[in-house]
Amino acid sequence: MIRLNRSHSKRAPSPAAFSGGPGAAEPGGPAAARACHQQYPKRDCVLDAESAEAAALLPAPFRLLHGEYVVRAGRVVEGRLYLTNYRLYLQADTASGLLNVPLGLLETAETRDICYLHVQCKDARAFRLTLPTGEACAEWQRDLAAGLAPPERLSASFSHAFHAWCREEGADELHQTLTAAAVRPAGAELATYKAELERMGFDLRAAWRISTANQEFKLCPSYPRFLLVPLSISDDMLEKVARFRALRRVPAVCWRHGRTGAVLVRSGQPEVGWLGWRSAEDEELIKAVSEACAANRLSAEAGPAAANGHVNGDVPSLRDLSEEALLFKNTEKVVIVDARSYAAAVANRARGGGVECNEYYPNSEVVFMNLPNIHTVRKAFQALRALLSAPTDQTNWFQSLEATRWLSHMSALLRAAVSVARYMDDQGRPVLVHCSDGWDRTPQITALAQLLLDPHCRTIDGFQALLEREWLDFGHKFADRCGNAVCTEDANERCPVFLQWLDCVYQLTQQFPCDFQFNMAYLVKLVHHAYSGLFGTFLGNSARDREAAQLSSSTYSVFAYLRANRDRFTNYLYNNRGKVLTPSVHPRDLCLWSAVYLGSVPPCPDEAIPRPAPPDEPSEPAAADTAKQLVRTRSCEDLTERKELTRTASDPSLLDTPSRRRTGTAAGRPDAASAVTLAEDADSGVPAESPEGSEAAGDTSSCGGGVTGSTDTLAAERRERSTSTSDISHSGVRQRCVCHQLRPASGAPRRRQPRPQPHAQLRLPRHAQRRQKFAVLGLGLVRSLVRRPSHRVGWVGSVLSERTADSASGRRLEMDGLPRVKDDLHQRLYHMHMAHKMEVEALRRDLHMTRLALCSQVSFQCSSAGRHADRPDEADLTAALEEQLSVGRQSSTSDGGSWEAVEEADARPQLWVPDYAAQRCTGCDTEFWLGRRRHHCRNCGNVYCADCSKYEAVIPREQLYTPVRVCSRCFASLSAARCSPDPVCGPCRRAEGGADTGQPPRPESGAPSG
Repeated sequence: MIRLNRSHSKRAPSPAAFSGGPGAAEPGGPAAARACHQQYPKRDCVLDAESAEAAALLPAPFRLLHGEYVVRAGRVVEGRLYLTNYRLYLQADTASGLLNVPLGLLETAETRDICYLHVQCKDARAFRLTLPTGEACAEWQRDLAAGLAPPERLSASFSHAFHAWCREEGADELHQTLTAAAVRPAGAELATYKAELERMGFDLRAAWRISTANQEFKLCPSYPRFLLVPLSISDDMLEKVARFRALRRVPAVCWRHGRTGAVLVRSGQPEVGWLGWRSAEDEELIKAVSEACAANRLSAEAGPAAANGHVNGDVPSLRDLSEEALLFKNTEKVVIVDARSYAAAVANRARGGGVECNEYYPNSEVVFMNLPNIHTVRKAFQALRALLSAPTDQTNWFQSLEATRWLSHMSALLRAAVSVARYMDDQGRPVLVHCSDGWDRTPQITALAQLLLDPHCRTIDGFQALLEREWLDFGHKFADRCGNAVCTEDANERCPVFLQWLDCVYQLTQQFPCDFQFNMAYLVKLVHHAYSGLFGTFLGNSARDREAAQLSSSTYSVFAYLRANRDRFTNYLYNNRGKVLTPSVHPRDLCLWSAVYLGSVPPCPDEAIPRPAPPDEPSEPAAADTAKQLVRTRSCEDLTERKELTRTASDPSLLDTPSRRRTGTAAGRPDAASAVTLAEDADSGVPAESPEGSEAAGDTSSCGGGVTGSTDTLAAERRERSTSTSDISHSGVRQRCVCHQLRPASGAPRRRQPRPQPHAQLRLPRHAQRRQKFAVLGLGLVRSLVRRPSHRVGWVGSVLSERTADSASGRRLEMDGLPRVKDDLHQRLYHMHMAHKMEVEALRRDLHMTRLALCSQVSFQCSSAGRHADRPDEADLTAALEEQLSVGRQSSTSDGGSWEAVEEADARPQLWVPDYAAQRCTGCDTEFWLGRRRHHCRNCGNVYCADCSKYEAVIPREQLYTPVRVCSRCFASLSAARCSPDPVCGPCRRAEGGADTGQPPRPESGAPSG
């Protein structure tokens, strides 16, 4: 055994997912640094290896979080095992991947059969580690047990150390991002609460009021500071009601149905006892809830009438009687939903609890949901974990799954939520939900019912507000139920209540995949960090405990992390239809949440990942399958037959030489969607060779053809990218698409991308490379973006290499130190969304550039037509521009009879003679040499010397509206054609009697000469 100093541990830089903070935080200073080292010191690492093997264990093959350090490292039969103060990490030697579990997610660690260490997790996973000796197994079990022990104080959790070391080690951007992403800032609880009540439609003037009786948590320690109660209920009456309800959890309103006006109320059980105690104040409160609902509906209906003056305001007695009559008529009976069975409710009377008596609550109706208690749910979960850890070749596996009763309990919970939703939506009746204590089954039912009824709760922001209100503010015992309590550990208090509720939400997302804005990865992260202890969101048992520990200022919130990575947790199939969900609650319609209970598919090690071939060494099978794997778009029916593809923005060549076919796409850049996808994956830490980034790595090929992929493209595993669907023309230039792939950023060095040669690609005139990013064909607009050599695949590869860690396992981890949740569907939807987004942005830029082009065209025609005449004012230019745009709209929206026949020769662009094909000047027949350069005439395409092509003119038929180089013959013909008045631009028409100067137009500043 070797004890090493912690300096051997590898320190990770700030995570890539939080590189865009709003600003740098103020440093903590030397005093803060000393306090951090004293309060959260880092222990030395213990190595279970000889001196020769110690070098292979450290540094750790993963990024250490801020405040994290390696406690123990050693080798097991499965690979290398690491224990830190945050997680248990196994780097497997085989292709089975790795194991990365936070210590808070571990439930038990015990030794069996001398050398076997069995570990069970709180998310139903279980695994076995094989140690080399029994002594090593006992030592590892002892260290794991010490890590799983409850902390002495709440500030001893890893979330506090993570927060403190982030500030001490200079992670200012990370700290600012996690702090700025918080939705509810400190001190803004009341304003946020009022805004939420206003969204739900509560009338705080005529029906309801916000009570501050629990401002200091004296009314109920497990309730929030502010409670919504009927307007007729005073704080003194609430105090009397609290004495009658279990744990002083009075009936409090938490949600309102926008259409029916019914409200959802939650509380603890009444303390009836065997003697049948009653409380007049509690009965009055239940009655006042129904009356307040009617008053709220009445004020909402009378609002427009009151604005028009249609109220009985003249006679007060008539007004009061009419309101009383309407109020009595609209009052509905309150449905009291008891989550327990009738037998369990009656049995609770022996402990001082019980259920409401129908005789005492005449305006209410009691129904029972027969939900199991936490002990039954815990037993079912343990049976599920035992089943999942058993061998997988069982013939009666589904029968064993049914025997665990896990799916049956979820079915009963969903059925209860659907019943509550029907009471409120179909019948418009207010519902009061309670169980025994009101903090386990009660939030499960109320939160699920709100998800079914309220579309806002199915958004990312609404779901966060729902969790904070129903689970955090109303005091679900996260510390006891998740096993993170301070100084005490009661196994009977543990129960996966929150996990069961998240599983029900997952079942809803499977039945309604388009009605939730968040995806499965969002729910998986909530499961992990409810136990991990990395964030302070789920620490403590109530809001009072969290405020006493000052968790908002000493820890980060898990919602800040989720909001900072919003794109990763967004469901791109989301469609806010605003409907009420009616799920199927039968056990046959439910499924096992394998992403949590079985874990994601482990990523392959580096040696198991196929490496892409270098661009200059394509494999024969890949080359043979290229024709079969081309992308099918709306431009061509069969790309294997149609190979004549050109780009409108560049002038085509006359010949197709082998050199062009070899390197014609060396300087081509990938399309916008591919570049953005790779950049996003690079920022999030996903390598090109990882399973999560395999799709992004496969999208980095670049083609020089004129076909592009779009959101409706059927893409194969190996795709060929191109520029744009609008770049296809009918010229005779032929190109071969050579797909270039990225070499992995780690391992062998990447080959340098070949620099574009002068004749290796289709040429663009200099003026087109600098300014002409679009083409105007007559009055129609055609998109034609310029491909710049600087935007090639090598740039994306450099981004990936900079964002890559030293090992493959380190790259696969996210900011929270856990592997990324594998979801191929979300990955594909994300790529499609980004491709569509970039396409829309490109079209907007093209529209803006086209408008600028038309303005430039009108301005140039005015300057060239009336050089000696008065300059037209801005109103004339605007009128001319709108006239051309209106003509373009009319021509584009006219019927087929208004189309004119256009000869193919007229529509085809002028072809250029290649430089190497012209040895002498076309005009003076002088031979070219080093001192006499070649110049192309932009009108005829021939090659001239500088003396024969010293003129400049505009060529409208080639969509060249700025002066370009032309030969003397073309200049004469263009000047003669320009003498005729322009029929389109009226304000820019040549002035009568204006003489032509005969000189070529003056080139704009910065225009090229060759």
